[in-house]
Amino acid sequence: MKSIIDGGEIGTPFHMNIWWGQTHQFDAKPTTTSWRFKWEYGGIIYAINHVFDMVRFALGEVSRICTLAATSEKRRRFPDIEGEMDIDVPDSAGYLVECENGATAVIHVSWVSRGTDANGRTYPRIEIAGQKGRLESSGLDEIRGVTGPQGPIEVIAGGDRYPQPYEQFRDAVLHGKPALQTFEDGYKAAVLTDAAIQSAREERWVRPVFEA
Repeated sequence: MKSIIDGGEIGTPFHMNIWWGQTHQFDAKPTTTSWRFKWEYGGIIYAINHVFDMVRFALGEVSRICTLAATSEKRRRFPDIEGEMDIDVPDSAGYLVECENGATAVIHVSWVSRGTDANGRTYPRIEIAGQKGRLESSGLDEIRGVTGPQGPIEVIAGGDRYPQPYEQFRDAVLHGKPALQTFEDGYKAAVLTDAAIQSAREERWVRPVFEA
C-alpha cells in the first residue's frame, strides 16, 4: 500500500481507517496467558501498537491522538493461573489520530471480537482514501483499490508479502541490507503508545513529544 501511495495512484492521502479485531476469551482461545492483561507487560494498547507504525508509515508523523479505551470483560480465566483474574487494562480501544500534514486516521482494536479469516488468522483491515483514489487491504497480501474516475473497487496488487521485522534484522546483519524500519521508528511507536495511554486516562487529546 505504501509503494502504491508513493507512486501517486491515489494522490494525496486524506484519511486512514484501521480495524484489528481478535479474541483472547478463554473458551475461544484458551492458550492466552495472563501477562497480556497486566499493565507492566501487556494490555491491548501496548500489544497492538503496530497500528501506530502503520499510520506513520502511510501518512507521516503524528501530531496528536485521542483515545477511548474500555475493559469489556473485567474478570478472565487463564491457563497459567488458578481461578479468575481481575482485569484493569483495556481489552479494546479506539483512536482518533491527526498527522502533521493534516491527514487523519480512525483506529479500532479489540480483544473481544470473535471470528477469523479463512486460514484461521486475524489480520488488520486497512483502508486509505486520497485525492484520486482509495485502497483497502484484503487478508495479508492482497490489495484492492480504485483510482481516477469513480468505479468499483478491484484487486490491483497481491502476492508480495511484506518482510517481517526479524527477516529484515537478519538480512541487515548478514547481508548489509537496510531495514525498512529503524530504532527511531520503534522509539516513536513507544512514544505514541504512551501518548495513547495518557489520553485514555486523562480523557483528552495528547500531543506526543519526541526527543531530538
